[in-house]
Amino acid sequence: MKKIKLLLCDDHGLMRKGLASIMGSQNWIEVVGTVDSGEAAINFVAGTETDIVLMDIVMNGMSGLEATRWIKEQSPAVKVILVSGEVTPSSITSGIKVGADGYVLKHSSDDKLFEAIRTVSKGEIFFGLEVVSLVAEEASKNALKGNDGKSNADTNSQFLRLLISGCTMEQIESKLSIPKKSGRELQRNIMTQLGLKISADVIQYAISHSIVKI
Repeated sequence: MKKIKLLLCDDHGLMRKGLASIMGSQNWIEVVGTVDSGEAAINFVAGTETDIVLMDIVMNGMSGLEATRWIKEQSPAVKVILVSGEVTPSSITSGIKVGADGYVLKHSSDDKLFEAIRTVSKGEIFFGLEVVSLVAEEASKNALKGNDGKSNADTNSQFLRLLISGCTMEQIESKLSIPKKSGRELQRNIMTQLGLKISADVIQYAISHSIVKI
């Protein structure tokens, strides 16, 4: 099996060494480099074959978000997983806008990091549980906007808000005043129309298109 070529970017030496040790213990991962700045990450990716970058968000000099934007513009095939000490609305939305493929917390378990790497290597989006929970909370707050005449949100947008907020299909059908047992068909049509595959894709789309604002 072809190994995933991984670049580690963090301005803390101990963090880089720790991640390199953890990732190097896996026979399906090849750590191709470790760098201490966003500028170094951009230069490394431009000159060396890299599949995925584990990118710290907060660093001295260029931020991980800005470095991600540059990498995705210059090497769109390279996947970037943002690594953060905390989940904040601004970092999530900014990460999605610059094209990040994943978002994990620094206190995540080794298995969670491996899951994120495997997921994005397949072309999918990965969000940690904390990110999903925050988005779901905000979606829930705004799920009913549009049913009271104060919003022009269309049915598809309303459907996505309700879906992310955790409503059952029966609840969605009731809130949108659509025929019973038609929710699943509507979901399939929306997912096909928008080219979405999994829940993480739905979240990314909803945030980037301001269907859910956090």
